[in-house]
Amino acid sequence: MDLCQALLGAWAGPAAAGLTERMTEFLLKAARENKQQTSWVDQDEGYEAGLTDFAERALSDQPFKAAFDTAAAPFIRIGERKSLVQLGLKLFAPGIPDIYQGTEFVDLSLVDPDNRRPVDFTWRLECLEGGFEGITAFDRRRMELLSFGLKARRLWPDIVRADYRARPADAGVIVFSREHKGRALHLVAALSGMAPTPPIEVEGKVITAYPPAGEDLGISIAIVCAEV
Repeated sequence: MDLCQALLGAWAGPAAAGLTERMTEFLLKAARENKQQTSWVDQDEGYEAGLTDFAERALSDQPFKAAFDTAAAPFIRIGERKSLVQLGLKLFAPGIPDIYQGTEFVDLSLVDPDNRRPVDFTWRLECLEGGFEGITAFDRRRMELLSFGLKARRLWPDIVRADYRARPADAGVIVFSREHKGRALHLVAALSGMAPTPPIEVEGKVITAYPPAGEDLGISIAIVCAEV
């Protein structure tokens, strides 16, 4: 069970590089910290060898990986949509968002030592300078939303002092506005994974919006900044 749960959280496709090594390290850490059959101070080499052998055999089995890929697909689609909702809320809800370097694109790291792998900043810079070439559609949407949010906060720094107003919404939908000195930011997000994003109707001149006007990205969040 631990293997399948961790595998779903870190799944980037059956051909992902280094997956077997990452999973075996995770399982050893989890087993040792569970302190049932092995531990950091009293390691059972036989049990740990069996554990790593199980993971290695499972992840070298092509039919298993193909079946897992099919089973994981709907969960991943929902997770991606919810991830964008979470990012949008982090950027525009009251408070200061924590934006960590290295998580601009999707980060499927497990606990240490997996989350201590070096970040390829050169590749990230190349993606930005090349117009997001060579990245997945989801990574592009995530980076575009993050870029939109940070630019909006830079162009409108008073957003951190703007009044927060929750708006009426249907079940499973969150809607709020931030208003200050003649400007307003409106956000609507569908919290259920595959629900469509309700339209935003605003009065006044639209300054900027995500997604851009006329684009349907099939995501669960929309943001509009407007003069009021």
